[in-house]
Amino acid sequence: FFFFFIMEKKTIMNNPSSPSWGNKPLGKLISLIQNGTTAQQNMDRVGFPVSRIQTVQNNKVDPGKVRFINDENIANQYRYKNGDILYSHINSFELVGKVAVYDGIPEFLVHGMNLLLIRTNQNLCDSKYLFWFLQSPQARTETAPWIKRAIGQASINQTNLQKINVPLPLPDQPEKSIMFQRQIVARIEALLSEVREMQEINQTIQKDVGRLMDAVYEEAYPYQHGYIPVGWEIKTFSDVCQINPRRPQIRREANTATSFVPMAAVDENTGSIVDLQVKPYSEVRTGFTYFEENDVLFAKITPSMQNGKAAIARGLIDGFGFGSTEFHVFKANHGILPEWIYHYIRRTHFRKEAMQRFRGAAGQQRVPQEFLERHIIPVPFPNDPEKSITTQKRLVAYFETMKKETFEMQDIARQDSIHLEQLEKSILAQAFRGEL
Repeated sequence: FFFFFIMEKKTIMNNPSSPSWGNKPLGKLISLIQNGTTAQQNMDRVGFPVSRIQTVQNNKVDPGKVRFINDENIANQYRYKNGDILYSHINSFELVGKVAVYDGIPEFLVHGMNLLLIRTNQNLCDSKYLFWFLQSPQARTETAPWIKRAIGQASINQTNLQKINVPLPLPDQPEKSIMFQRQIVARIEALLSEVREMQEINQTIQKDVGRLMDAVYEEAYPYQHGYIPVGWEIKTFSDVCQINPRRPQIRREANTATSFVPMAAVDENTGSIVDLQVKPYSEVRTGFTYFEENDVLFAKITPSMQNGKAAIARGLIDGFGFGSTEFHVFKANHGILPEWIYHYIRRTHFRKEAMQRFRGAAGQQRVPQEFLERHIIPVPFPNDPEKSITTQKRLVAYFETMKKETFEMQDIARQDSIHLEQLEKSILAQAFRGEL
């Protein structure tokens, strides 16, 4: 669907009747460029709202991300006018050049430090035209050589920013140029409005797909509203597995290759170990979590737990390994598949319950072992081991099939999202090559 949308737009955007184009330095098209006030700011919402770097969000002015100053004279001196452009000239390298255009919301806004104010000469350059140009690939190409890197940030100064070339239709005929500029702005905004609609649809699809596995789990793990099928029983995790079992004595040479799983090695989307590492035994034998083949690893610390980091340990050298101390380990008892436990703890509902039992300070909160030991889990036919295993295998196979299909759908949606971002850049690039 998105592919055909993109191809259609490429066809629409070819415009053989475009006017002749030329470049003008930015400095020749503006009436003002300046830094903001350095007046003392407050967070008490007292006085006049003043912009800051965070005020520019998604190329818009966010009225909720301002601070305040008390001096009325300074406020009036640095007050934004409609059409003024907020330009982030001090930021990370990737974010230098973030822009927004002030459209009167909030009604009174003061120009604060760490953002440049750019005011166009409206007889030469439409402010919305410049706003869109500064987001285009051409603008990034123009500004990149002038951006200076420093530790933790990057910046571009006013002098160099004014040197960048701005492509204009009929640059030597200002009245006609302004007319064409406004037509181009209207065309850009119409096309990008359609792209935004597609992006919203794509985001909805991604959310719906993300909820699909939870729906699968709710269907397969019964015990909804107290209901449980005949022959099933509700057990605690302590009944079906050992949690953080004690490590056995290990005799092993110090330089022997040993499997190691840091937290970063567990992919939160696929729920698998994607970077099983190998280290000398001497480096991991103390200070890390021990586990064995087929044990289930579950991140206990925020935000890894909320993000869904969990995996079954497989392919371990000599059948065991070590990993982050921020893993809880589940060792399934006889008659319980590790996958039965793994899929149960991958449920969003389970993670939400675990969050409610967090302990520790903010930023370092962890799921306590006691919560896991007492938590319930439905088990099919525990009094008939053969039937129980057969049922678990059937449902686990269903989970794995749906997990694979869900991941494929998520990947398609992510690729569509990338294509839409590329289309947005393509529209802007073509607009400022005179191809709209």
